Amino acid sequence: MPFWAPGGRASLPTLREHLGPVHLAGDYQLDMPSLADAASSGERAAEQVLASLSRQPS
Repeated sequence: MPFWAPGGRASLPTLREHLGPVHLAGDYQLDMPSLADAASSGERAAEQVLASLSRQPS
């Protein structure tokens, strides 16, 4: 489990914002981190990357 300093969880909304072509993944974005959720987060980020690549003009 990651360590969150007092007030550190206040960064979660920022971590969850759309960042254009940058896709973050990891359990640090979740309310209750776990390995399964980290894997799911990575899978979602990969799907977003693939979708964004298919939208770009060739």
